[in-house]
Amino acid sequence: MADAAVDHWAPWDAADDAALPFTAARVQLLAERAGLHFPETVLGAATAALRAGKHVILTGPPGTGKSTLAKLLAEAGQEALMCTGYLATTATSDWTIADTVGASDDTALGRVFQSGVVTDAIESGRWLIIDEFNRANIDQAFGELFSVLSGQAVVLPHRRNEFAPPLSIVPHDSDVPDGTDPICIPKPWRMIATMNTSDRGLLFTLSRALMRRFAF
Repeated sequence: MADAAVDHWAPWDAADDAALPFTAARVQLLAERAGLHFPETVLGAATAALRAGKHVILTGPPGTGKSTLAKLLAEAGQEALMCTGYLATTATSDWTIADTVGASDDTALGRVFQSGVVTDAIESGRWLIIDEFNRANIDQAFGELFSVLSGQAVVLPHRRNEFAPPLSIVPHDSDVPDGTDPICIPKPWRMIATMNTSDRGLLFTLSRALMRRFAF
């Protein structure tokens, strides 16, 4: 298993001499600089999942460092040249597809597409950190993203402006749908979410379809 992970990781290791390795030890070093320490098993599982192409959900009660760890993982990802940084946001019960994918708004320049947090993170090359993931109805708010997370390109009902072709979101190694303006997902792009397991009365239930797309 370890050899397979190294082989999968080779394109980033070899991409630039300035890249630092994305490892549990590197994340632990960043944590210790901030006066923190995380169990090696947690860091090993999280970094292995991210290296293997999985998105990650960190679970636990409040005060256990989930949000801090998410940011440290993204910082290590930036050092490894996997991303340009991270975009952090907090899910709410009011979230809709407009918040995640985006929406078309009427402006002085006509009808213009406004990115959601997911499309904004993808296009800027940043990893997306979503705190309080299960406070939103994610099944409803993610919409077309379910297909994208399973490796399928989707065509959005939006255009960058009135004269542009329809937008599409295209996973790495997927074909761009004909006649679309693609939002292409970089191979190392990841989502890291946190989930509070103690406040169950206020939480939405994540569907099995969604849970299959993340490592917990």
